[in-house]
Amino acid sequence: MKNKGKEEKKVKDFSSKISKFNFCFTIDKEVKEKLSLKNLLKSRLFGAVCYNNLKIQLIIAQNIHVDIIDDLLDFDITCSEIEVVLNKKSSINYNFKILQIENLIKDDVFKIARSFRWAGLRKFTEKELYFKFVGENSFAKIRCYCKGNNDSVFNLRTIQHHQASNTKSDLKIKGAFLKDSKLICDSIIKIDKNLQKVEVEQLNKNLLLGCNSKVISIPKLEVKSDNVKCKHGVTVRRLDDSNIFYLQSRGIDFCSAKNILVNAFFVND
Repeated sequence: MKNKGKEEKKVKDFSSKISKFNFCFTIDKEVKEKLSLKNLLKSRLFGAVCYNNLKIQLIIAQNIHVDIIDDLLDFDITCSEIEVVLNKKSSINYNFKILQIENLIKDDVFKIARSFRWAGLRKFTEKELYFKFVGENSFAKIRCYCKGNNDSVFNLRTIQHHQASNTKSDLKIKGAFLKDSKLICDSIIKIDKNLQKVEVEQLNKNLLLGCNSKVISIPKLEVKSDNVKCKHGVTVRRLDDSNIFYLQSRGIDFCSAKNILVNAFFVND
């Protein structure tokens, strides 16, 4: 089956040969523009077709770099598993966002000011991101951003599995949660035996903006080699009243001051 569209020409589709995944793409040519998962699937998801648990495998060929935007929620796919396989000297920038990083606080009852059209309609979003480093000198930069409102629940699981020496990965998860929204985050770093010079970072930072908002974060390590560097950490906090007061003293109103601080929290990497 021939691929259609600009992005589809960059990859090969092996979905008919693999039963574990609904779709499997091999990226074996350099891609200058960012690749959208939504656009990659667009020619293969027809009308009423719906996946309760979509499974996609992305294979990054040797010496290839790619930027991926995970926008599957535009297809109303709220439950998905993504596996990324990185071969020798390959690299990826992977970005997954739940809600746009724009004004979050509209008034004193913390309403969402702007969001994607699906954001306020979905109460539960489940995502698994599995990164396999099978080739030496492979690298992944992973960024996950989410904003929760009302009683929305986000269940996020990440796996950084290093199977080759001289590999690196950098995962950052950031969230801001209003009202009764909740994040459940299960993140694990796996490093196989007899590996050398592996560097892994895993960080989860969260803001609680509602009285009943909640974050449950479980970082885990499974390290079977000695010559490695691993960092993992979790922070959960509220906005600093002194920072809000400082902005108000400069003539900025209360809600605008909070929006500035929330947006700065997401922008600062």
